[in-house]
Amino acid sequence: MKNYKVLFISTKAITQNTFFDSFIKKTNFDLTLGCSDISNLRFKKKKIQFNFTNNIFHLLNPIKLFLELFSIRQKINNKFDLVIINNPLASFYIRLALILSNQKMMYFVHGYRFHSAEKNFKNFLFYYIEKFLSKNTNYFININKEDYLVTSRFFKIKKNKILKLPSVGVDIKKLNKYKYKTKNKKFIIGVIAAYRDNKGYMELIKISEFLQKKKLNTKIICYGYDDPSKYQKIINQKKLKNIFLNSFKKNIYEKFKKFDILCHLSKREGLPISILESLCLGVPVICFDIRGNKDLIKNNFNGFLIKPYDMPSFQNKIYTLLKKKNIKTVKKNTRSSVSLKHGKDNINKELNKFVIRACGD
Repeated sequence: MKNYKVLFISTKAITQNTFFDSFIKKTNFDLTLGCSDISNLRFKKKKIQFNFTNNIFHLLNPIKLFLELFSIRQKINNKFDLVIINNPLASFYIRLALILSNQKMMYFVHGYRFHSAEKNFKNFLFYYIEKFLSKNTNYFININKEDYLVTSRFFKIKKNKILKLPSVGVDIKKLNKYKYKTKNKKFIIGVIAAYRDNKGYMELIKISEFLQKKKLNTKIICYGYDDPSKYQKIINQKKLKNIFLNSFKKNIYEKFKKFDILCHLSKREGLPISILESLCLGVPVICFDIRGNKDLIKNNFNGFLIKPYDMPSFQNKIYTLLKKKNIKTVKKNTRSSVSLKHGKDNINKELNKFVIRACGD
């Protein structure tokens, strides 16, 4: 096989460190990595520094934007057999910089910035930006049904130029080693999400307040990246004693197995790894009925799907589960929801084949 030159780009190093460690370590491509914080990359590979800022004043300044796009073009243009882009912000900069270029590009879509559960100006704006940039994109990788249909039907990308994957991959062998802890003195609601508003922490605080007023024997235990101080301040002000914010742990699977249920309040998803890992570990999930979530969760089978952003229904469902304790049947179906197709070995195999084909076209 020819030693193809591939540039693999993400907005931040965390995407490559978390989701593509196996692919990057095992690949036979002449691989170069790029992101805005290359010092955080854990791999001994060639690296390129990019400046992906989402500062609106920078983006609206034509001189600054032009200089940044020109710099990107100089670093990349026609130097690689293929450029693989992850994340909306990086994909915006790279594809805009390479307009009217012959450089082949592949966009690994972890979730478009627009989706069917929202109907607002920002949603439509992101749709038309993506539709415009799709004309400059040779290949797509989608990980949920909704995005795949958008790419094929609305962007009119030929199906042989799209790879539909069932996830970004989880380590199934490692996950299968963990045994679910069946008994807790309190009903444990787990949350695995970065400390950001779009992950639903303000809504989670309302759930905490609701459960505390009902005097239910429960704990909400959260693990995530970023700074939780904004939410901790509100928790302290409301004197909530049943919610705990923790930093993300390396031994997160040990924490997972103590949960009675995973609460996933994210308002926009691609295909959430935390849900997939939760199912692997035998923990059912309650989440909104949105893109990505509904690819993994079947209502009342391996979890519970709630109408998007309907917080009274979300709260009432948790209350019902606590009172009736009728979650055992759902727990039994969780592990069978995940198969080897979701594993990193299969994802790496499919991704490698698609990249080789794209490089050779």
